[in-house]
Amino acid sequence: MPGLLGDKKVSPKERAQRAFCVMWNWGMEISRTLKDRQERGGLLTLNEIHWYNDVLKWARESNVPSLVHKLTQFDDFVSQSEEKYYQQMVERSREERQKELKQLATRGPSVKSFKGKLKSFQGKAIDTIRVGVSFRIDQSGKAHTYDVDGVMAMNKLGLPFKIEAVALPLGASGSKTPVREASWDELKTIDILYIPGAPVANDTQVGATKEDSEVALARLKKPFELTEHNSRSGYEVRLLQMAQTLGIPVLAICAGSWRLLQAYGGRVRTLPKEERDRHKSENTAQTWNLKHDIQVEEDSLLHDMVQLFELPDSNTTHWAVADESSPGTLALGPLSNRPVNPHTDQPSRNPRELLRISARTSGDEHENTIEGFESRSGAPHLGIQWHPESNLPGMPGFETASVRQKKASARLFTGMAQAGYASRARRNVGDELRARFQISRLRQVLGLHSDDEAREEWEKIAEKVEGLPTDDDIRHYLIMFNLAF
Repeated sequence: MPGLLGDKKVSPKERAQRAFCVMWNWGMEISRTLKDRQERGGLLTLNEIHWYNDVLKWARESNVPSLVHKLTQFDDFVSQSEEKYYQQMVERSREERQKELKQLATRGPSVKSFKGKLKSFQGKAIDTIRVGVSFRIDQSGKAHTYDVDGVMAMNKLGLPFKIEAVALPLGASGSKTPVREASWDELKTIDILYIPGAPVANDTQVGATKEDSEVALARLKKPFELTEHNSRSGYEVRLLQMAQTLGIPVLAICAGSWRLLQAYGGRVRTLPKEERDRHKSENTAQTWNLKHDIQVEEDSLLHDMVQLFELPDSNTTHWAVADESSPGTLALGPLSNRPVNPHTDQPSRNPRELLRISARTSGDEHENTIEGFESRSGAPHLGIQWHPESNLPGMPGFETASVRQKKASARLFTGMAQAGYASRARRNVGDELRARFQISRLRQVLGLHSDDEAREEWEKIAEKVEGLPTDDDIRHYLIMFNLAF
């Protein structure tokens, strides 16, 4: 099975160094997952328990004390999850297990279909980056296709791979509010999460005056707008928090950036009426002509992407902004939006620790407000107040945008595309390591003579489950042999 760690051109020393880096990153990712799951009061899956034990064993054998210390602090939590899991296993009858095995044996695609999936997994170059676009219904009660158009315009930037837009929730279309239930499976094939804006309120929104505070609710004029808002709000916050755990890059535009801030525990402030009036146009067709200058922070990731300190005449239309408790300090959102860690009695999400301000409004005509913020570490999570997607080829603002704006927007989306590529490559390495480990274990358990024989058994399992098998899938397969994996 050729792959990233098995390239014959790489020296044994370099291969060992790569393997160390992969295992270290895997250990850190597992540590973050454990922390997040523990704070939410949930339990680990069987896969996560085995990954934890395997990485901990590797860290001890490789003499990596810092990683051992980081993982062993979760020993009690892992033990609780193990006890719960095996208690459930004991309670299940043999008939139920046989029924599951029968279902496993009867599902799955054709051999030809599976071989194609396996081939793409085995070291083939990544040729498509999938961008998950949060589906929304516009003010006229129709599916808002503009967001998908903006994502697909990335294909005109000369990228070395194809960009594919995927509506979330999967299959969402039409003019009815879809059923939105965020799940980990929904993000399995997503490489970038794109959260667009919307003409609806934000649950954390506050105003300097009573009139300002009522502006958000006043915008929800039609029954379907309130339904759409209530449906989108919790769904997008949960998706964003999952993306943070999984290391999936995020680009959140305009009001989408407010949702990103909400997911990180921050809050939004309604602009005063005088400032709001500068950001709106009575004629919708003139929306793309509403512009002001933006100053980009020098040491920010945003600056690294757009390669500019000033973005003059940026198209921006909004009636609220990220709130600050004091200049340069993001305000904390309501406690209901920041789950409390039961071990410390402190909110588990603090935007001041997790985010940094990356851009501000510049110029004397406008209030000096936040125009951009980003994650301090991990996969890039960018929230920006203006509309760079409108400056991409074929989009509404492209013809009137300056050369400077076109270049900055192209660089921003190219940077996000490369981040999505890195995210997919990292997960492919994890998949390949897991597959190699499973094949090796199958060879040992079944007493086979070679990895080729074990790979044939592994492919049978993978074919039945329509993709890369989990350890649970392999355990089900081995029930017929009365063997333990």
